[in-house]
Amino acid sequence: MLSRINEKRLSKSLNVKVRCFPGARINDMSHYLVPLLRKRPSYVLLHVGTNNCMDKAAGLIVSDLLKLKQ
Repeated sequence: MLSRINEKRLSKSLNVKVRCFPGARINDMSHYLVPLLRKRPSYVLLHVGTNNCMDKAAGLIVSDLLKLKQ
């Protein structure tokens, strides 16, 4: 869904990066975010949770997303 987004066209004034992780789950992204957040970015936009839909209940997914947010 995000793989064909052109980073350069998203913003002329901000340094924007788009990274895709096909098959990644919420817990996988929490490990990826640790070094990224050390750089103190102004904004982080995540599209996560869709790979968890088949094997987890909605309540558990929401719980995992709230943990990721913290």
